[in-house]
Amino acid sequence: MFVCSAASNADQGFDRDPRRTGLRDGSTLAGEAGKTMSEVTLAVVRETGTMAEIAAASTEHSRGIEQVNLAITGSPAGFTTNVYTRRTLTPRVSRLRAA
Repeated sequence: MFVCSAASNADQGFDRDPRRTGLRDGSTLAGEAGKTMSEVTLAVVRETGTMAEIAAASTEHSRGIEQVNLAITGSPAGFTTNVYTRRTLTPRVSRLRAA
């Protein structure tokens, strides 16, 4: 009976042992740290994806601006050509209609 009582007391005392409590707390903290690192990793992956989307959109935007610039700079030449053609052809068409 004494042996059973001593074993029971030792077991109860072990649960209250500050060293064992420290191990549990350390294990809990390590688990929380692991969870936090997983969350940070997922956030970094999401941000990396967002940055890639922003870079792609920026490239597309630059191409669009480039096309607008080409259209604007090409317009005067086309406009000048159209004006010249009209001035040249109008008298010819008038002469053909008169004939």
